[in-house]
Amino acid sequence: MAFPLILGVVAFTVIQASGKSEAGPMSLPRETFLDEQKQAFLAWTFNDTHIDVSITVKTRGWLAFGLSPNGEMHQTDAFVAWVNDTDGVPFLQDGWLESNATARRVTLVRDSQQDWTLLQGIQTTDETMIRAVRALVTCDRHRDRPFSRDTLRILWAAHDKDPVDPARLPHHKKRGVKSMLMFSPSYLRTTPVPDTTTADTHPEEVVMQFEQVLIPNDTITLSQCRLFQLPKIEKKRHIIKTRAMVQSGNEQYVQRMLASLCRGKFEQNLSPATFDCHAPGNAQMMLAVRQNCDALIATWAVGGEVFSYPEETGLPLDVDSSGRYVLLEVQYGNLPKDVFLSEAIRDSSGIVLTTSDTLRRHDAAFLTTGLLQFD
Repeated sequence: MAFPLILGVVAFTVIQASGKSEAGPMSLPRETFLDEQKQAFLAWTFNDTHIDVSITVKTRGWLAFGLSPNGEMHQTDAFVAWVNDTDGVPFLQDGWLESNATARRVTLVRDSQQDWTLLQGIQTTDETMIRAVRALVTCDRHRDRPFSRDTLRILWAAHDKDPVDPARLPHHKKRGVKSMLMFSPSYLRTTPVPDTTTADTHPEEVVMQFEQVLIPNDTITLSQCRLFQLPKIEKKRHIIKTRAMVQSGNEQYVQRMLASLCRGKFEQNLSPATFDCHAPGNAQMMLAVRQNCDALIATWAVGGEVFSYPEETGLPLDVDSSGRYVLLEVQYGNLPKDVFLSEAIRDSSGIVLTTSDTLRRHDAAFLTTGLLQFD
C-alpha cells in the first residue's frame, strides 16, 4: 500500500564539493528522462572502473538518486544532495534507505564509507543539477549496489525545499523509478547507428509506419494492425537496431508496438492497409495472420528507448525472409471520450529496423512465453 514518505538521517555528515575525483570528470554521451513528465533527466558515462552521472530535477530542494532492488525505496543504495539556497554550496550524502511500513517512514542511514564524490552542483530558478562519480563496484559489498550490465532499477526522489536540519529530511514531493540497461548504446545521445556498429557496412533502414490511421472518437482503447512487406534480401543480414517513431502530439495515446515476422507470403488483397486487430468482422483474417505471424522481431512500450543490439550480436534476416510480411500492431490507450466528442485522432506512428550486411558473431533470437489463443 502506498504511504507518505518521511526521510530521516542517521549519523548524517555531508560532503562539500571540493573539485575533481580521482576518476576525473568525463563527457556524458548517454542520457534519458527518468519519467514521462520529464521532471528528472539523467546523463552519464563510464570507463572500466567508474561511473560519472549528472541528474537534473525540476526542484530547488533536495534530490535523491540510487539503485533499488525492486523499484521500492526499501534497501535502495542512494545519495541525497542539494544546493544551499543561501550561498550556492552543493552538498551530497551517500547512504542506504530503510523503510518501516508500520511507522510510514524511510530512514537514510549514512554509509561509513562515502563512495560517491560530488563533482558539481548547480541550481537555477526551477532546477537542481548534481554531478557525482563512483566506482562501478566498491569495497562496501553490503551497502553499495554495483553498477552492472544487468537491468538496473534507477530510483529518484525530490523535495521542493532544502532540509532545515541536515540530520532530518522532509518527505519527498516527487518520486519515480525506471528500469534501465545503463551500459547499452541505446542511450547514446546521437540517433545514427551507435559507435558499437561503426564496423557495419551498408546499413539500411526498413520503415514500417502507419499512414494517418484514424482513431475513432467512440472508443477508449484500440489496436490497429497492418502488414508490411520486407524488401528483397539477396544475402543474410542482421538487424542491429530498432527504434519507435511515435507521432508528435500522440505520445499519451500510443501505448505499445509489436512487429512480428510472418512465415507465409500473403496475397496483396488479404487485408486493407490498416485494420482493427480485434474487430469481429476481421476474425477470419486475424486467425490467418496470428497463426503465421508469431516471430517477434521488434517491440516497444511506453518509456522504451532506441534498442541497439550488443556489438557481437544481431537478429538474423535470411534470404528466405525476402518478400515476407511483417505484422505491425499498435495499441492505443488513454483515450478519454470527452476529448473525442468533437474530433478524432489520426496517427502515423511506427517502427524502424536498422539492418546491416556485416554479419556479427552471434545470431540473436526472441524468447516468448505465454499462451496463444486464436478465437
